[in-house]
Amino acid sequence: MNLTYRWGKVLRVLSRHPWAEEAEVLLDGEVARAIGYPSLVGSLAEGEEVLLNTTAVELRLGSGGVHFVLLRRGREALRQAGPGHLVKDRYTPWQRAYLHLEEEGSPYHELLKDPSLTLEGAPVALLFLHSQLEPLLRAFWHLCPGEKAVYLYTGGGARPAGFSRTVRRLAEEGLTVITVGEAFGGHLEAVAGPSALLAAVHGLRARLVAVGMGPGIAGTGTPLGHTAVEVSAWALWARSLGGRPLIIPRLSSGDPRGRHYGLSHHTLSVLERLFPWPLPVAFPAEGPFPEEALKAARERWKRSEASRRHLLLEVAVGRLWEAVIPGLKGWSHMGRGPLEDPLFLGAPLAGAAILAAWQKGV
Repeated sequence: MNLTYRWGKVLRVLSRHPWAEEAEVLLDGEVARAIGYPSLVGSLAEGEEVLLNTTAVELRLGSGGVHFVLLRRGREALRQAGPGHLVKDRYTPWQRAYLHLEEEGSPYHELLKDPSLTLEGAPVALLFLHSQLEPLLRAFWHLCPGEKAVYLYTGGGARPAGFSRTVRRLAEEGLTVITVGEAFGGHLEAVAGPSALLAAVHGLRARLVAVGMGPGIAGTGTPLGHTAVEVSAWALWARSLGGRPLIIPRLSSGDPRGRHYGLSHHTLSVLERLFPWPLPVAFPAEGPFPEEALKAARERWKRSEASRRHLLLEVAVGRLWEAVIPGLKGWSHMGRGPLEDPLFLGAPLAGAAILAAWQKGV
């Protein structure tokens, strides 16, 4: 096990948000970046000493390569009172209670007691990576302006929703976030995925439900040793409850690793081995993508067992790219921007076009 705690000093608070605060800290004579979650440690103050979890930086992790505030010296006692009795991070020093949408006291409790409730054909977009979320939403809102969107934030990556700058920004633009299971910090908390789906459709009247993890997928280079396997469970729940799941596959023209170039083995392993019933899969038919990468993705699909079970829905996305991608300010995937990995964006754009068509009854 690797675990490191060290004391540092807050030099400057860079940004404040109810879900997360970012700060510059002085640590052993060097300036570094740290994140504090107000729901766990309160609001940071410049000049105070803080105990930091420095493990991610020392392990040189990617999206998690920042320090995290554990404790503020002189403010060790913290009480934050609120409704709710169900605990997250159970049986750890960080356990705390939230009001979950399923429990008594929630405005959705009576709704979710109905055993006959279904999704009534509602579309559910299933994401393999967090960086698919923003292009999917931007494209959907371009095609269906003002429509209600709900994001079911899972625990496959970063558990605090506030860690994602994308989520914080989109929440300010109207996205409702439900953090599910051991994920936490959204507008609403949910115990389980099936009830979160039902609450999104019937309680929040979502016209688009997107499901996906936060930043920081865990992978091992093996077909099933990654946290995106959660997609299979969500597909089962969405289908069993009468929804219309749509797979947003992981594509890439910029990833140097062969297992992720073109069509990722993560997507194929889930579709081939973990979900036996047919599912629609969004795929770009054309766009500003390197022909070699698009061809590689198609060829890998055609050779796979998944192609004999699932339905590939190919959509031209060139015009949608021109309308949406220039507005993705600061978006990146593993350090690559839109022009460095254009094919990655093809699947969420195709997915948005399909979801918009479904909404319009096409």
